[in-house]
Amino acid sequence: KCFEVVNNSIDKAWQKRRSMAGKDNAGLAGAKAPEVEVLTHFGEGQRYDSLTLEAVGGNLCFLLVDHMGLLSQSPAFPELVSIVLIHIRKHRKHCGSEALRRQLTTFIQTAEASAEQVRVKREALTQVPSFKKFLIFDADTSMAKLRVTMTKRKADEEKQRIEAETRDDDKPEREDDTGDKKKKRRGRRQREAEEAAQEAAEAAEKAKPAKKRRRKAGKEEEAPGDQKEDKVEEMAFSSEED
Repeated sequence: KCFEVVNNSIDKAWQKRRSMAGKDNAGLAGAKAPEVEVLTHFGEGQRYDSLTLEAVGGNLCFLLVDHMGLLSQSPAFPELVSIVLIHIRKHRKHCGSEALRRQLTTFIQTAEASAEQVRVKREALTQVPSFKKFLIFDADTSMAKLRVTMTKRKADEEKQRIEAETRDDDKPEREDDTGDKKKKRRGRRQREAEEAAQEAAEAAEKAKPAKKRRRKAGKEEEAPGDQKEDKVEEMAFSSEED
């Protein structure tokens, strides 16, 4: 039922995209497949977007492989999977997405091979298995191996996604730390430059001739009150009568 809804929606999405060819291609080119396992509700734009629908179809394929891979350990697997394959073949025939069609083809081929492997194991049984035990075979069928591979790939993708989000969260803090370090280095360089300039001035002062230093020191020691005052002496002039 889910594949039927997805296939119908994919057909509508592709028809809509072909009818809008050349109009909004800029927005479609930058589109990105959403995280299906994170979203619980799709917006109006995402519900009719082909990338969203293909992501949903891919997760449905993973769900099928997960269930059928576990059931492939049961002697009843050939009968169980035959009903599923009838619907999957029909949906693959009418699927408008090439990527989803390839996944369905892989599932069909793996299911058929696993069904044949289970039949061989079932015929090799020497006694009827207990009805209380449902999964009696080892997980060595093609479907079981595909289940292990897809589960591992899913776990790796989830791990990479978490690491990427963690790096994005730590980036602002690292940038702040880098800014503080730059400020500290800038302040230290400024203090070192001031100290070097002061030392250069002191060295230049010491390098002046001794006489100039003494003359300068003598001028600094003279106070305004120590300056000599000019004396005015009265002179007596003789008159003409004398």
